[in-house]
Amino acid sequence: MSLLKKLGLVEDDAPQAPVTPPTPGGNAITIPSAQGYAPASYAFQAPSNTPAQTSYQAAPSDPEMINKIKSSVFGASPIITQFIQNLELVRPQFPNDEGACMKAALAFTRVDKNSLVGELNKTVAAALIHTRQSLDNEHKKARESAVGGLEQQLASINSEIQATIAQITELQSQITAKQAATTDLQAKIRDAEANLQQQDAVVKGSLTQVEQYVANFGQTLARL
Repeated sequence: MSLLKKLGLVEDDAPQAPVTPPTPGGNAITIPSAQGYAPASYAFQAPSNTPAQTSYQAAPSDPEMINKIKSSVFGASPIITQFIQNLELVRPQFPNDEGACMKAALAFTRVDKNSLVGELNKTVAAALIHTRQSLDNEHKKARESAVGGLEQQLASINSEIQATIAQITELQSQITAKQAATTDLQAKIRDAEANLQQQDAVVKGSLTQVEQYVANFGQTLARL
């Protein structure tokens, strides 16, 4: 089942394989890199009464999706899940003291802080990486479904455009050659017509002289 289905963004009744919790480790929460994601380190400690000023890069988000992702990644660790449940139970008793809430939740959960840190280090960190990878894979599949066919059509049309441009270039080359041929033929036609006109002028001039000779010859005979 895809992560989007697991988070309730799409419907599917198939069960999701649980994440196996690894062995807990130190007090620093280190999320190893996975497929292009840089390692991230977090310090886990009970917060003071003054909220920490944390800076985040502006990015679009959805509160409902955030809660579902939190439930998914924290749900990978039964200890963390129990601690969060206890934290919510004692929160009304210490509405303005998050540190006291966490201490009380630790007591009710019967787990030490280092064990929780270890779970965050291993189990939750692994769940976060799995979530990143799953969402990235879902995005790739969704993009392929939505855009892949369109990109294939675009590539095909671009290929056809290039083929048509090549045909046009070849036709333009043929037109240029034929234009040169017509120019050459027009020049030959002009030369031939000029020669014919010259020959015709000679013929007509010669014929005129013969006609004049015949007329003079007849007049001379008439006077005899």
